[in-house]
Amino acid sequence: SSLFRQHATQHPDFSVLLSCEQSQQAWEFPALGHGVFTYCLMQGLRSAADKNGTIDTERLYKYVYHQTLQYIDKHNQQVRLINQQLQQRGETQLESEYPLQTPQR
Repeated sequence: SSLFRQHATQHPDFSVLLSCEQSQQAWEFPALGHGVFTYCLMQGLRSAADKNGTIDTERLYKYVYHQTLQYIDKHNQQVRLINQQLQQRGETQLESEYPLQTPQR
């Protein structure tokens, strides 16, 4: 991460998108066929280029950031509903929620 910052300082056109903070884990969801970050990045790249093929990295980052957080939050909401149903049936073994994954630039 510090190597990227150093390079970016010397090269203003250099951009890096990372899947998460160093203390976090990048999550994979089999239904996506990729990690959630990669999936959101691919979706963002499909619509990020302007008519000249130029990609605004700030806009791409914001898209990936919000979509990644939204996907994990939506998944965790489903897990909470499942856990409520399990608890109502007296089950003690519950599904685990995914901790936060925050893309970085």
